[in-house]
Amino acid sequence: MTTKAENIINWFEHKRIRRWYSKELRIMWVKTFKNLNRTDKPLSRYTSPKESNIKNFKVKLIMEELPNYENLYIRDKIKYISSECRRYNTTIEDNTHWLFCIKNIVKIDNIIKEAILEIEIEKDIKTKFLNSNKNVATRMTNKLHHKTIVKIKEKIWLQSKIELQEYPISMISQSINTENLEDIAEKEENYINNNIRKWGELF
Repeated sequence: MTTKAENIINWFEHKRIRRWYSKELRIMWVKTFKNLNRTDKPLSRYTSPKESNIKNFKVKLIMEELPNYENLYIRDKIKYISSECRRYNTTIEDNTHWLFCIKNIVKIDNIIKEAILEIEIEKDIKTKFLNSNKNVATRMTNKLHHKTIVKIKEKIWLQSKIELQEYPISMISQSINTENLEDIAEKEENYINNNIRKWGELF
C-alpha cells in the first residue's frame, strides 16, 4: 500500500513536467501538431483506430509513458521485480534502450534505411539513392542514427520518418549525378546538423 500511495503522489505531482519547465524548453507547437497528425485527419467526421493507436504511441513516447520495464517497475515494484531489459539483462529498459537494444530483431538502422527508400519511392526518384552509392548512404544513415540517439537521450522526441518527409529530396537526387559524392555527403550532414531541431520534434 505504501508503494502504491507513493506512486499516486508522484503521478499527481508531475515531477517530470516540473523538471521540463525548469529547463525552459521551447515547444514548437505547430511542428508537434503536424507530427502527431501526419497521416491523420483530425477534422474529418470519421476516426481511424489505426491512426489513433499511432498517435497514442507518439504521445506516450513524448511523455515517457510507454510501458517499458522502467515505468512498470516504478509503478508496481511488487509485480515487476526489476527495471532491466528482459532480453539484454544488464541495462535498464528506459525510453531509449528499447529502440537501440542489440537484441532487437528489427534494427533501428534498417528502419532508417527503409524510411529513406520509402520517401524516394513516394517522391518518384528513379535512381535510388541507397543503391547508387553505399558509402554515402552509410554516412547518411549513421548521421541520422547518431542524431536520433542524441535527441532521444536528451528527452527530445524525433521520428526518423517524419524528419525525412521534410528532407530535401533534390539534394539526394543531385548527389546521384555528381562526381564529388563526398562533398555532397558532407553538405547533407551539415544540413542535418543545422536543421535537426526543425524536423517535427518536441524541443
